[in-house]
Amino acid sequence: MAGTEEGKPRRKKSRRGNGEGSIDKRNDGRWVAEVPAGWSPKTGKPKREYIYGKTRAEVAEKLAKTLSEIHAGTYVAPDKITTGGWLDRWLAGKLKLRRSTRENYDYMITQHLKPVIGNKLLRKIQRPELQKLINDLHEKGHVDGNGGLSPRSVEIAAIILRSSLKRAWLDGLIGRNPAAGLELPEKNAEEVVPFTREEAIAFLNKAKDNRQFAAYYLDLRSGVRRGELLGFQWKDIDRKAMQIRVQRQLLQILQPEGSRTKYALEFAPPKTKKSKGTIPLSHGTLAVLDAHRAAQDKERAFFGDKYQDEDLIFCTPDGRRLWPRNVNRQYRALLKAAKIPYRKLHALRHTCATLLIEDGEELKVVQELLRHTSISTTANIYVHVLDRMKKKADKRFDRILPIEGVTQPAQPARLRLLRKFPDILRNSKRSPKL
Repeated sequence: MAGTEEGKPRRKKSRRGNGEGSIDKRNDGRWVAEVPAGWSPKTGKPKREYIYGKTRAEVAEKLAKTLSEIHAGTYVAPDKITTGGWLDRWLAGKLKLRRSTRENYDYMITQHLKPVIGNKLLRKIQRPELQKLINDLHEKGHVDGNGGLSPRSVEIAAIILRSSLKRAWLDGLIGRNPAAGLELPEKNAEEVVPFTREEAIAFLNKAKDNRQFAAYYLDLRSGVRRGELLGFQWKDIDRKAMQIRVQRQLLQILQPEGSRTKYALEFAPPKTKKSKGTIPLSHGTLAVLDAHRAAQDKERAFFGDKYQDEDLIFCTPDGRRLWPRNVNRQYRALLKAAKIPYRKLHALRHTCATLLIEDGEELKVVQELLRHTSISTTANIYVHVLDRMKKKADKRFDRILPIEGVTQPAQPARLRLLRKFPDILRNSKRSPKL
C-alpha cells in the first residue's frame, strides 16, 4: 500500500514516457505534470508549474506543448495569464464547434467580454464581477450603449464564461470556477406573431408571379428555416416517397481577416441532429416545384456555359447561391405590395405551425414537421396558440354536454328570494338574513 513516512497517502507514481517529464496520478483521480518554469527572482530557486488533466495522455500532450513553448520563449506562466488571453486559447481549442457558433463566440469575446475583463489576471477573477458583467450586458450591453443585449446573447456570454473557466479549473489554472453560479436575467418567451390565414393567402397571391414563388410556397407549407430552404438541391427530392430531405443549410459566413470578401456563402450541416430529416411533399407542392424547374431550365439554356450549376432549387437566374439579404429584401417588397404588416421571414415557419395547430393538427405532428428536438420546445413556442385552442375546446362542451333549463348564470340566494317573494321582502322593515 502506497504511503509516506508520516503515514499520509501519497500520489501514485506512473512510469515516465520518453521526454515527458514527471507525470503523476493524484488522489482525486486527475493526472498532474510538473514543469520547470524558470527561476524565482525572490529566492533564486527553480520555479515549477503544474499541468492537470483527466487522463495521462491528455497531460502528456499538454506537457509537450508547454515544453515546446518554453523552448520557443512564448510560454506564459499560469499566474501571468490574463482572462482575455485565456478566452482566446479556450476558443482556439474548441475544435468541434460549428463555424457559425465559433463566429458568434468570437464576436461576444471580442466585443463584450475582453473590453471589460480581458486585462484581468485569470487567477483573480471573482464571481461578483462576472455577475455584474452579465447584468450590465442585459441592461446596457449594446456596443453603442443604446440598450441591452437580447436574452439569448446574454445567455451565450454566460455559456462562454462557464465553459472557459471550467476548463481553466480542470487544467489547474484556478482553484474553482467563479462562473458556475452565475444568474441570468429572467427570459421572457417572446410571443411569435404569425400571419393570419387571410394574410398568408394574400401574400402567396402577390408572390405567384415572382420567380421565387415556389420558395415562399414551400416555406409556408413545410415551415423550413431560411438556410435550409436556400440549401435545397434537386437531388434532395424523392418523388416516389413524395418527400424532400433536409441535408444542409446555406449560411453567410464571416471570412478571416485579409480575405477578398468579408462574407461568403457556405454550406453547413442542419442546425441540430433532429433538423436533418424529411419533409412530405403533396401533389400540389410537387406541381409548384415542377413549374419552378421548367422556368429554371429556360434560364439554364439562356446562360449556357456561364450557368453555375450547383443543382440548387432556389438560386439566381445564372445558378449562383442566393444571398440571404437579397431574399429578405425581395420578401419585404412583396409584403409591402400586398399591404401586409412586416414580419421577419421566419414568420412563415411560425405561420405554418400556427395554421396547422388551429386546424386541429396534433402537436406531435407539428413537432416532427418543424423538426424540433422535443415536443416541449414546440409547446413553449406556440403556447399562445394552444391557449386559444383550449378556450375553443372549452366552448365546444356547451354542445357536447348540454343541460336543459340552464340558460343563465346561477343567482345568489338573496336575489332568488327577492324575485320569488317581492311583496314580503318589500313590506318587511328588516330584510331577513340570508
